[in-house]
Amino acid sequence: MHSRAVIRIVRGRLAWYPPSASGEPEWLDSDAARDSLRAALAQQRTAPCFAAPGADVRLLRVPFSAEEKKHIGKSLPFMLEEQVTEEIEHLHFASVALDKLELAVAVCSRERMVAWQAQLAEFPGVRQWLPEPLLLPWQEGEWCIVLEGDDAIVRFDQCGGFSVERELLPVMLAGLAVEQPQPQTVIFYGEQQAEDLAMLPQDLQPKVQWRRGNLYSALMLGEEPHPQLNLLQGEFTTRLP
Repeated sequence: MHSRAVIRIVRGRLAWYPPSASGEPEWLDSDAARDSLRAALAQQRTAPCFAAPGADVRLLRVPFSAEEKKHIGKSLPFMLEEQVTEEIEHLHFASVALDKLELAVAVCSRERMVAWQAQLAEFPGVRQWLPEPLLLPWQEGEWCIVLEGDDAIVRFDQCGGFSVERELLPVMLAGLAVEQPQPQTVIFYGEQQAEDLAMLPQDLQPKVQWRRGNLYSALMLGEEPHPQLNLLQGEFTTRLP
């Protein structure tokens, strides 16, 4: 992942991590940073992606039958109608196949998609919008947790993860431990080891590999997400010139 440039929204500000970043983002309200990102987009070698905030994107696994496969693209929003609180016409659905009869699905509001488009308008050429949790390193049998300021980012599956306020992390992890298979290892990036580990359910604490670091530390070890759950689908598909 160290060769992939990542654009993020950090505390309301647009920022990016170039491939040569030292750990801190470059703020895109700086002329120098904007010029640097435009140059990277023009070269097309680094292919910067936008990390859609995990708090605004819900990730789901959706099984379907062979009979449903032919029309799954059109029927997907209606299949998930009972799992979302908003009206489906106000939501955007993106999906990618996990296998022949299962999809990974990202759901977010159309309003947020339009807002992100506006924020990225001066940087045409960003053709991948990936849910932020899926940029964390992951392999079978692992969970990955990153603490960043007042927030936490969690990845627990090939296409499963979320972002949440730090104070809610213990509750979310307790629920996750009930719903998901127990991990063999929990990779945890933070700054205060004792405080960080206290957020975990008791039975997960012996499984932790704690590392001092932040999101950038995790991104350095991550690989290209596969399959790539790109939010730019449907009406938001990138139009090539």
